[in-house]
Amino acid sequence: MENRIKNILFNALRLFVAVLLMFLILRSIDFVPILGRIKTINLLWLLLGFLLTLFLVYLNAIRWKILLSTHNVNLSVWKLFRVYLIGFFFNNFLPSSIGLDTVRTVYLRQHGLKEVASSVIIERFIGVISLFIYMFIGFMFIERTNIDFNIILYSMIVLFVLILMFFLLFNKRIVSVFKPLVLKIRYKNIGSMAIEFYKTFLEYANNKKDLLLALLTSFLIQTIVIFINITIAKMYYIDIGIIHFFSLIPIISVLSMIPVSINAIGIREGAYVYFFTMVGTTKEMALLISLSFLVITAMTSLIGGVLFVFEKGNKKLEKSNNKCR
Repeated sequence: MENRIKNILFNALRLFVAVLLMFLILRSIDFVPILGRIKTINLLWLLLGFLLTLFLVYLNAIRWKILLSTHNVNLSVWKLFRVYLIGFFFNNFLPSSIGLDTVRTVYLRQHGLKEVASSVIIERFIGVISLFIYMFIGFMFIERTNIDFNIILYSMIVLFVLILMFFLLFNKRIVSVFKPLVLKIRYKNIGSMAIEFYKTFLEYANNKKDLLLALLTSFLIQTIVIFINITIAKMYYIDIGIIHFFSLIPIISVLSMIPVSINAIGIREGAYVYFFTMVGTTKEMALLISLSFLVITAMTSLIGGVLFVFEKGNKKLEKSNNKCR
């Protein structure tokens, strides 16, 4: 009961943050040009945006399959694609990408909770690294923008730290050094469970080929995210240089992972307005691109809601048939 109350309070706080941030953004927005652009929407570009979003989810499923195979969890891409869509749907009501990761882990826990959880964590870690590398490549063309150099510097530092952590994560000596200390944590057997969980990460150290393949897939995933945003700009006839999308969308994606609001609402919109106005776009057009990205992904995720209801109905039917037998 106590945990349920805490969850309700946390969700209420995240909703409050989302509403507050959106209020601060919208109060300085002129909606006349936004409505004017919506009237000129190109439906072919809109359709392409939906198709690219579905393809994006499919690529995520492929990356997940690559990482799960390291633990000998062999599931079809179609199965993982369905689970991803279902998680994608629930992510609309949960805090940023953490909600998606939690739903996916719980949904496949019967295949080994440690194995599934470690694959999700490694997948997220590789995804963030690819984001920062993409962002760094985009910043090579920084002379064409008005972005503060400190942003580039901090991004490079974070990228260095992430890569260092990535290599340390698969260093077997870490286990031998810290194992005695961790095992001293005997409360609810947390120490031994932490060691066993960490061993699942070490399995990736012997499967560098899978890690490299997952990283390459992550680059393709980030490319699709960028092209979805380019498609949205084309949809409204908004003229923005392609290089700006390649340098800005990755950092916006990183900021959208911060779990302080529902589905990153407010954080994402604020980031779009802040960064795209730096490269000469009006805040109204930046907000329109952000909201359109939210709408396209949310509408695509409705497929996951349908799949969830359908699979839940099938499970009830199976239980009913088993009882009859």
